[in-house]
Amino acid sequence: MQRRGCISGLGCLFVLLFLGLLAGITWFQGGPLLASPGPLSTVAPRATPLQGFRSHADFENECGRCHAPFWGRERMADRCMACHTTVAEDLRTRSGLHGRLRDPQNCKVCHPEHRGRDAQLTRLNVAEFPHTVETVGFTLAEHHKDFDGTPLDCRSCHLKAYRSFDQTVCIECHVRGRAAFMEQHRADVGDDCLACHDGSGKVANFDHDRMTDFPLLGEHREAKCRDCHTGKRFRGLDTACVSCHRKDDKHKGRFGTECEACHTPTKWDKVTFDHARTKFPLTGKHAGLECEDCHAKQRFAGTPTDCVACHPEPEVHAGLLGTQCAKCHNVNAWSPAQLPEHTFPINHRSRKSIACDVCHDQGTFKTYTCYNCHEHNPAKIRRKHLKEGIRDFQDCVRCHPTGREHEAEGGKHEED
Repeated sequence: MQRRGCISGLGCLFVLLFLGLLAGITWFQGGPLLASPGPLSTVAPRATPLQGFRSHADFENECGRCHAPFWGRERMADRCMACHTTVAEDLRTRSGLHGRLRDPQNCKVCHPEHRGRDAQLTRLNVAEFPHTVETVGFTLAEHHKDFDGTPLDCRSCHLKAYRSFDQTVCIECHVRGRAAFMEQHRADVGDDCLACHDGSGKVANFDHDRMTDFPLLGEHREAKCRDCHTGKRFRGLDTACVSCHRKDDKHKGRFGTECEACHTPTKWDKVTFDHARTKFPLTGKHAGLECEDCHAKQRFAGTPTDCVACHPEPEVHAGLLGTQCAKCHNVNAWSPAQLPEHTFPINHRSRKSIACDVCHDQGTFKTYTCYNCHEHNPAKIRRKHLKEGIRDFQDCVRCHPTGREHEAEGGKHEED
């Protein structure tokens, strides 16, 4: 069979695959393998040459200075840093413009080449440059146009160099656009614009905890700036709670203006009142009480401190002992009572205290009887006492103050 030349379908496919591979490698490496796509720039942004070269055009025929071989681990950015050592230092210390970039190894995004001898090495189109908070710490979302509607470009803000920025540019521009506001704003917060603003139109960078004497704690962190700053006034605000929470004061000023004595920023309703600061410290059983137990209907000032105000006289007293509860009772336990004038031992011949009504069973504490425990034979009692020479034997405690049988005056024997 006669052949019709060396071109075949398989050969064409191989050539196409090879060219596609070369094109892919060329695109991935950011430069040509077989031919230059265009002349390098002669623009020299610096007066001092780098590595002996005044511009990129000086090494136009030495592609290897910028383009690393695709089979190695080195990238084009690594070769850029070999000359641009100041940029390499920014990347190492994560400072400066390049140190804040999201992908600092993709130099050609912002610095394209092979676009002609007079082409700029930095993109000047604001819309193309990745000027975001994530990359450079400032977004141009609100900075596409000036106050008069004219478009802004890089030189509008970067007057000297693209890697540096002077905040006086912000001040001068905004003074021209909003003179009255800027006069008051500068008086309130000063001239460090980037301390609070990131170009998004919001106060995003301001650290209230670090930059002021009033750290935002608890629910204060959820507050909006305008909640406290009622004309965008920032400096000289009164930091007393009542300056913002006067409407929340259910006490109507009865407790003064030191809200922080009871309330915390964590939650306004979470009261941490220190009762020890009052004339009635909570001790003993009082310490475990809820506020409402004594302060009904949220009445606090003027609450009586007498025991009887909360502890009405029990029926067992029957109006006989008065309202001086503290003479017998204490805050550790309401019962049993401690009787300061009760000379007769209430644990008479017992390991435990005897109940009051054992002796005082007449409904009054002014009278008593010993015969609920001791024998009650009047004739025998009379005969026994007369034998001892005791004729007045109706008031037992007068002769037996501690309850011992043979302690009476004239007694012959001590109790066994």
